[in-house]
Amino acid sequence: MSNKRPLMIGAGLVAGLGALLLLLSQQQPPTPPITSTPSFNITPSGTQIALLLPTLTPTPQPTPVPTKPRPGYTPVPDSVISPIVVDQLPAPGEEARPDGSIQLVFDRAMDRSAVESAFQVYPSTKGTFTWQNDQTVVFKPDQQLARGNLYDVVLDQRAKDQQGAPLNQAYQFRFATAGYLEVAQVIPAPSTADAEPASSITVIFNRPVVPLTNLDAQKDFPQPVSLSVNGQPIEGSGEWLNTSIYVFHPAQPLPGGTIIDAKVGATPSGRPLVDTDGNPLPADYSWQFAVNPPKVVYITPNNQANDVPIETPIVVEFNQPINLDSAKQHVTVTSSDGKNAALNFDVLSETLTVSPTARLDYDTIYIVKVSAGLTGRSGGNGMLDTYTSIFHTVPLPKLIGTIPSDGDRNVNPYSPFTLQFNTIIDPDSVMAHVTFTPPLSPTQVYTYFDSYGHNFVISFGAEPSTDYEVKITPGIKDPYGNETHEAFDVHFHTSDLPPDVHLHVPDVMATYNAYDPARVYVIHTNINTVDFKLYRLPLDDLSSYGLYDSNYQPPASAQLIRSWSQPIESKLNAIDATLIDLVEGGGRLDPGLYLLWYDSPQLPKDNNNGAYRIHQHFMVVSNIQLTLKVSPGEALVWATDYKSGEPVAGVPLTFYGNNTSGQVVVVATGTTDAQGVVRVKLSGEPYSVWSVVSQAPFAGVASQWSSGISQYDFGLPPAPPPYYPGQVGNYTTYIYTDRPIYRPGQSVDFKGILRAERDVKYSLANVRSVHLTITSPNGETVFDKDLDVSELGTFFGNVKLADGAALGSYYMN
Repeated sequence: MSNKRPLMIGAGLVAGLGALLLLLSQQQPPTPPITSTPSFNITPSGTQIALLLPTLTPTPQPTPVPTKPRPGYTPVPDSVISPIVVDQLPAPGEEARPDGSIQLVFDRAMDRSAVESAFQVYPSTKGTFTWQNDQTVVFKPDQQLARGNLYDVVLDQRAKDQQGAPLNQAYQFRFATAGYLEVAQVIPAPSTADAEPASSITVIFNRPVVPLTNLDAQKDFPQPVSLSVNGQPIEGSGEWLNTSIYVFHPAQPLPGGTIIDAKVGATPSGRPLVDTDGNPLPADYSWQFAVNPPKVVYITPNNQANDVPIETPIVVEFNQPINLDSAKQHVTVTSSDGKNAALNFDVLSETLTVSPTARLDYDTIYIVKVSAGLTGRSGGNGMLDTYTSIFHTVPLPKLIGTIPSDGDRNVNPYSPFTLQFNTIIDPDSVMAHVTFTPPLSPTQVYTYFDSYGHNFVISFGAEPSTDYEVKITPGIKDPYGNETHEAFDVHFHTSDLPPDVHLHVPDVMATYNAYDPARVYVIHTNINTVDFKLYRLPLDDLSSYGLYDSNYQPPASAQLIRSWSQPIESKLNAIDATLIDLVEGGGRLDPGLYLLWYDSPQLPKDNNNGAYRIHQHFMVVSNIQLTLKVSPGEALVWATDYKSGEPVAGVPLTFYGNNTSGQVVVVATGTTDAQGVVRVKLSGEPYSVWSVVSQAPFAGVASQWSSGISQYDFGLPPAPPPYYPGQVGNYTTYIYTDRPIYRPGQSVDFKGILRAERDVKYSLANVRSVHLTITSPNGETVFDKDLDVSELGTFFGNVKLADGAALGSYYMN
């Protein structure tokens, strides 16, 4: 009942609106009942349905509102106290019953004959007067008033009281009589050509028809809707959603491809259908609509599908429940050579499953045909058009090629070896028929089958500059046991490793100890020469973003310190390291900011601009190591000597940051104390620190220099907010289970450790319980409990997985 309440409220508004519209249109004659109905036609062949709409007629213009009567007026002397009308029926705005009366009530005793002579009704209406007393008169028309009509009542100045005092002026009023109960809307609408078979029929009336009551009382309510097709009634039941909306539910889906005759009866069960005020439906309301015929909406295998397994069922989805016997007569599966497949049929509502009783032929085109005339579960005229779909079954297995192919001489090192088939094969049957020379190392082999591309891939760690021979013998099987008959003998040669050179450094920028000789390791492969250029850069460049620009060019103020070519001893296809002295003959670099540029003639050309690929590395050379720590609104630097490790006092530092416009500006300055520490507050527009620089003695550090030393590199979560599971606010938890993988039905034992965290210090937390939830891969909660926390900050528990537990990853919070 509660589910229907919103509908009840909405429909009540509709009904109320209909009544209001009726009152506003009383000047028009009552709308005649709908008697004409649209007609439909189905051609004898059953292949086309046509909807023939009734001819439109001009919309009738509303009848002009009649002019109110204008009774005469005779002035009454001021000394005369005239009688007045103190009440009337129908009341102002009231919709009068056609069989009702008109009543006037005066403030005093009246001259009855004078009142009756002065009383008039327009249009002229005869009737009789009845006086309840000398002050109240009732006029009863001899015949019922016309429905939905306007009437004017006039009592002119001939009416007077018993002392002869007349009315001061004529008294008059206008009222409307009640109209008919009408059908305001039906769903499906008249002439609908595509109603769904599962449709219910909804009728909305312009007035309340039944009282607002409970469901038990509905058994006594009128059931005004009836349906039929070709004269045969359609069974079903109805219900009143509210006082003015009725819904009829057919017992079975409507028969597809048919014309439904629908009727709202004026006298259901022999009793007039009236609204709650007794106003009747003047005549039956009849209309027609057409029901969609059965139609195929989806089929599996898809139309034009290839590599269809020979044991696959054909699944056909329709737009409505279909008839099993009709499906057996109208659905066939035929091979391209005209052989019909024997089929089993199964229907589940709108889904038809057609299963061949025997395997289909290999490498054969089949046509699925759903013929016109297939009917829905409720009968009807059936499908209008024949539907066809084709698919191609899997061929017998055949090895059609390899990658690399026989004779390839420039195969990339480490490339896999791929066997190309014409269809799906059994991956487990491949390796027994494949032999490599040189033999494969079992620890290097990784295989997989790409069923979409029909490729079996063998990743075997191919060495560079090596001759390989692969023999493939017949006998590789498909899933049905059919074997290949092809033998392949493939010879190919892998090429050398591509030339490569790079510095053994963690990032594009690094810090160097000025006390030590300036050296770097070069990692190289198939390289004979490396060209170097060493620049000394202006110290101001350390405070900008330009050093991280891949297109960085040394400014004019940069000093080229050294340019040289370094011979490299390198074994073919070996990855070697060579130590390079940046100062000729060995030695140290003075503290400062440097750029080391390097390339090699052996490196391949860049296809984009034709130039050699250029490598560059920035070097911050200093006697002082700066450690920077930044937090919102604050920064700390610790200066230590590279050689002794002792704090360095008196180092003047400038802190650079970026403002909201992206410009680098000075955000703070400070000098290290006796502990080598300076701590500054950040305020204003910049929100963080980009770099910290000391001009003399030179030292520098940037907030981006975190490669290899960030919290992530040590497996530590960042500061709150908790970006990683396990950290909540100022607490860190670690949860582990007794094993990494489980089966449905097993028990999962788990244990957790809880610690309070402040900076990088952990301590026992003053927490005595935690709330733990475990969620399945489907999002279902399988565990939700509070667990006690021991004095040592540990908690534990277990959860029993259901026998049908979902497979996948479970999440603990």
